[in-house]
Amino acid sequence: MVTSTPQQTLRRLTVIVAIQWMGATLGLPLLPLFLEHRGGVPTVIGFIMASFFVAGVVTQFFLGRLADRFGRRPILIYSLIAYGIASTAYLLPVSAPWFALARAVQGASAGAIEVASMSAVAALFTESERGRAISRIIAAQLLGLALGPIAGVVVSVNSLGWAFFAAGMISFVAAVVAYRTTSVTGPSIRRAAETAVEPTTNRRPGRRSAGGLVIGVYEAAGVS
Repeated sequence: MVTSTPQQTLRRLTVIVAIQWMGATLGLPLLPLFLEHRGGVPTVIGFIMASFFVAGVVTQFFLGRLADRFGRRPILIYSLIAYGIASTAYLLPVSAPWFALARAVQGASAGAIEVASMSAVAALFTESERGRAISRIIAAQLLGLALGPIAGVVVSVNSLGWAFFAAGMISFVAAVVAYRTTSVTGPSIRRAAETAVEPTTNRRPGRRSAGGLVIGVYEAAGVS
């Protein structure tokens, strides 16, 4: 498999983040009504709406450590798959409280995708390019947050489950794209960066000279 260039990776991550956050906010205008039709009372509906962001905050640090240890691409792939599965759950004929689990999985997956995307971009680009690259990821997130509710108002409450299902299918496609984006890795990028700046002369045995700067950006979305 051909290794993706940093610019190709950035373009793919930008699209993935924009689509994923658009799907995450797709149901915000109608989701309370959808849950009410499933027997949800205001307290339960509020808990379900908040579970997305709570799960994202709680899991981001842990998933960020996993991305550093096992690589960003596996975290991206599995998070997109998990997000897709959780999105398709809105078609299930269950009562409102069960959707708290689906919403929490969506939130945790969204947080993991953001962490993996940010850290991959930080590792792929030099310090002089890093700010512009990360700004594209943040802009993609904000674009998705803005377009999601707009797209949500064009569907009815009865068809909201199918809208989430469509978002889940798109997430599965994004997982395939992430699988084919071979430069989104973790430890291998870090080792390559260290090798590139490590002095080749006057090294003492048993000691390593580490260089470079790897920036990890962990952002917890708090939109409500």
